[in-house]
Amino acid sequence: MGAYLEDFSQHVEAARRAATWLDEDASVPLGLARQVVAESTWWLNHPSGRKVHAPGHARNITTCNRGYCIWFGANVFLVGLAIRQCRRSLDYAYTELRQGLSVHRSALHGKLKYKITSAVADSDLNTYFNYPITGGFMVFGSTGILVSQVASVLIRAAGLNTFARD
Repeated sequence: MGAYLEDFSQHVEAARRAATWLDEDASVPLGLARQVVAESTWWLNHPSGRKVHAPGHARNITTCNRGYCIWFGANVFLVGLAIRQCRRSLDYAYTELRQGLSVHRSALHGKLKYKITSAVADSDLNTYFNYPITGGFMVFGSTGILVSQVASVLIRAAGLNTFARD
């Protein structure tokens, strides 16, 4: 059992070292911001009559005084802020793993959900306390961000998908 735990600990440490964007003072990688938007954005009122994945929105990421952002009409998803706000919870999951505790994917999703929905601002860049979720989406007109998918992208990018339990 000791060799297994040592091997597991080495895998945990290697995964955490690889996720340098989790470091508190690290900048948010543009590639990660694009990946979050590409994988989580949907057209909700598509002419086909169904929701359609909209990865092309990732090309619309700009920078604002809050980091990377994407405008949806009068609202802004502050994707860079969402990533920064989720960092601490993701890094803490590594602390729990180091202590021999289990990290459950659903609990991690729950922790990230609030941080993600708190990264939406109005046109003056004043953040909302907790942007509403409708059917799993933060809705911006005909476009939506699937909150669970944002969390999944970040968990995967942090390297925690290997260790988190369902």
